[in-house]
Amino acid sequence: MAITPFGGTVYTSIAAQFARENNVTRRILVVDPLHEIPPALRSVIGAQVVVTDGCKLSRAVLEEVSPDVVMVPLFGKGLDVFDLTAKLIDLGYSGRIRAFSRPVPNARLICEEVGSRFPRLDFGIIEVPDRS
Repeated sequence: MAITPFGGTVYTSIAAQFARENNVTRRILVVDPLHEIPPALRSVIGAQVVVTDGCKLSRAVLEEVSPDVVMVPLFGKGLDVFDLTAKLIDLGYSGRIRAFSRPVPNARLICEEVGSRFPRLDFGIIEVPDRS
């Protein structure tokens, strides 16, 4: 795990990031998942995972799920981390946001850019290894 400026962190272990604490089930909202994210979350014990499309993301979804963390794609087909983060903030979400991506060479720079746009955000990148 590498700490980056603006509170952004690059994580290499999904299980460690979302491990149960004090017997409390973690609620994870995954927005626009890529094929590798739900299988990677299967190794997390004590997590409730809810998946939604970015276009269906709403205040009602956030209230119903009440997520401890929202996972968004770093790069998406239509919406990227900046679009989805702005939407989450506009909907009133102020919790942790973790972007997921295959390993990228410039993760620290991306964390810096997200941090400069959203300075009060608890943000990190979770790198999901390529399955090939």
